[in-house]
Amino acid sequence: MMQFLSPDRISGALLLAAFFIAQGLILSWLVRKVLQAVLRHDQTARVDEITLSFLSHLAVLLIWVLLATSYAHVIPALNKLGTALLAGVSLASVIVGFAAQATLGNLVSGISLVLYKPFRRGDRLQIKAPTGLEVGEVEDISLGYTILRTDDQRQIIIANSTMAQQTMIKLSQASSESSPKT
Repeated sequence: MMQFLSPDRISGALLLAAFFIAQGLILSWLVRKVLQAVLRHDQTARVDEITLSFLSHLAVLLIWVLLATSYAHVIPALNKLGTALLAGVSLASVIVGFAAQATLGNLVSGISLVLYKPFRRGDRLQIKAPTGLEVGEVEDISLGYTILRTDDQRQIIIANSTMAQQTMIKLSQASSESSPKT
């Protein structure tokens, strides 16, 4: 019976894979529930929904990467494959990094905007756009783009790298309603 459960055999490897997958599903569910409870019980509105969503996705990704790495270390047949894949991934990451500089810049800027919070969902901002000065309410902030909704219901979608580099003016609700529309 013990040989059947050995990680050297396919049956033991599959059983361990099922265990790691079950562990990943439980931990992912637990992280999401804890972050939802934090958001639900925050009476001061200091915890931002976008930040919690981002942190939840990041934590779940980290859980799965750690579980996959642990599984590869437990199964002897995957040790050599893991080393070869690591070398290949290193080279591929350099190539992808050069090819996706703009996208990675948006991602890093998105992380900065989510963590530093120069503005939040619902804030009114005045920004410089190709059409001139625009005023809009922050509708969503993702890791790649920020979406503003103008008073005439247009959506302005701005790359986060652009948002992080430009000067924007945060408007109060009263002053933005009395200002002329552009």
